[in-house]
Amino acid sequence: MFYSRLFVVLGLVAIPAYLWALMLFLPVGTIKFAINDPTLNVLTQYLLAPLFFSVPWVLFLYFNRDRLAESLKHMNQTATIIPMRWKVFYGFNTLVILLFFVIPILSPVLAVAAGVVLGGRIYFAASSLREKRKRVKALVLFFLLVFFAGLPTLILFYFLSSYGSLSGIIGQTWFGHIDYIYSVSLCIGDALAIGSLLWFIYAGAAEFEFQAYGMYVTKTPAKLIRAFEFVLFVVFAYVGLQYIWIPGVIQAPLGGIEAPLRLSIINDICLAIVAIIFLLSTARGLRRKGERNSAWGLVFLMAFLSIEILSHYVNNLPTVAVFSATALFLVMFFISYRSIGPTQ
Repeated sequence: MFYSRLFVVLGLVAIPAYLWALMLFLPVGTIKFAINDPTLNVLTQYLLAPLFFSVPWVLFLYFNRDRLAESLKHMNQTATIIPMRWKVFYGFNTLVILLFFVIPILSPVLAVAAGVVLGGRIYFAASSLREKRKRVKALVLFFLLVFFAGLPTLILFYFLSSYGSLSGIIGQTWFGHIDYIYSVSLCIGDALAIGSLLWFIYAGAAEFEFQAYGMYVTKTPAKLIRAFEFVLFVVFAYVGLQYIWIPGVIQAPLGGIEAPLRLSIINDICLAIVAIIFLLSTARGLRRKGERNSAWGLVFLMAFLSIEILSHYVNNLPTVAVFSATALFLVMFFISYRSIGPTQ
């Protein structure tokens, strides 16, 4: 719960900072005011635009902070059954899609919508307008909408027309390194798989002690296991990713096995370890604190497995696979968000 709340708090700070930083990458004068004034244009691009874009996100995060934190916790518990390599790879790509495509495109739209809602609320809250004529009411509503939503609409037009070229460059760079990202996620997942084997051994020892002596004697050295997992990640990256660290350079096979095949062998062994641990843990009822196997978790596991299998047999599927996995993560979060319900 602490980490989910921390994530929400970081979002309150990170999203405005990110949107402001995003404006720095656009050419000066990209977002203009109606008057061709350089000073006013700079003020609009680097102050007003980030402010308008950030307000809807900040308000949403602040007023739903408890529900969002509970939803993230619930989502994490649901996803415990999903292998770590999929969560790392598809989770990272989901973050990229949200940061560079969803948030930048959705933010100006939300800013305009917020302006319309604010103008409408002021209009309907003004009791003095109830006795006015329809023509006067319509004129007042028009001016309120122009006042609150006019500038955000102008900023939306300039921003979206200029962000297309930047998003294209980001997309090409991102998809050009998909294989690299996936290979690194394999190394992380494999290191965590062996770490989970150590946890399973200690958990089994603790269960035996409790049944034999009625008390727990062995304590799981969590910090040492995490350190060992990090060392394993470095070793796996060195052994299995040499072909990525030096592109175009043929590496001498280690033990007569090329780097891609070495990584594949390591991954197959670790997948077998994960499968065995999952079956034994389920049979013995051994779980880490906060873990649970829910029906939704099994559904999402099968969905990720289908994406993983299809990506190896269908041409040009990596793009579809990444966006499908992103949709799965968003659906998982939406289900968790709905299941929590409004908080007081």
